[in-house]
Amino acid sequence: MNEIHAEIEIEAPAERVWHILVDFASYRHWNPFIVQAVSEPKINSRLEVRIQAPGSRIMGFQATVLRAEPNRELRWRGRLWMPGLFDGEHSFIVEAHGPDRARFVQHETFPDYSSHDEPGSKDYTEMKGKIEELLEEE
Repeated sequence: MNEIHAEIEIEAPAERVWHILVDFASYRHWNPFIVQAVSEPKINSRLEVRIQAPGSRIMGFQATVLRAEPNRELRWRGRLWMPGLFDGEHSFIVEAHGPDRARFVQHETFPDYSSHDEPGSKDYTEMKGKIEELLEEE
């Protein structure tokens, strides 16, 4: 399995970070890889996700929400084409570090033979900066 992991300390309460994280309509503003997600952040809900790696075309897939613990964690498993072949699990974790500080963690696992268009650490670094910008604008 391949894994990508990135985290950032944010000068904002965990609740504010969570609010942006579950506002799927805002993903296109802060997430350069996941350009759209449509559904509810509830366990077992089905997400319609559209991704676009730099220099690639937009690709859609369905995901199932595995965990949705408010102000703490959103986790889903995405499935592309055949079940089990290109499944990937994506988690967003928000850790409160005091009343006005949070750690935002993203983690993804996907098969070794998945497309080379998966996001790299550079893409995750860009996401981290953009979510910080959104929080500062609020």
